[in-house]
Amino acid sequence: MPAITDNLTDSDAGRAISSASYDATLNFLSVFLATGPEPVAFCTEDGRMGFYWEHPQGCAELIFARDGMGTFFLRRTNGQCLCLDEVGADQYAQVMDALGAL
Repeated sequence: MPAITDNLTDSDAGRAISSASYDATLNFLSVFLATGPEPVAFCTEDGRMGFYWEHPQGCAELIFARDGMGTFFLRRTNGQCLCLDEVGADQYAQVMDALGAL
């Protein structure tokens, strides 16, 4: 039986979403959605999944690589930026704090 992620692509030419990226996305959602602003979810042609937030004070993106580790980028309208690499479950609170200050 094929894995659920075998058919998750954003286009006919895209790679299937990796199981690690899919699992990390679901894990983040289970922690975040109870307290944070609702994100726009997306997948990329190379098999990654992520979230995007747009706010009058700036924007942010959290994208999970095929290995399940995330990269978070936040840019405020005043030019301040924050970038976190290798975001795992132990850093979700830091991501949520940054989004809360947006």
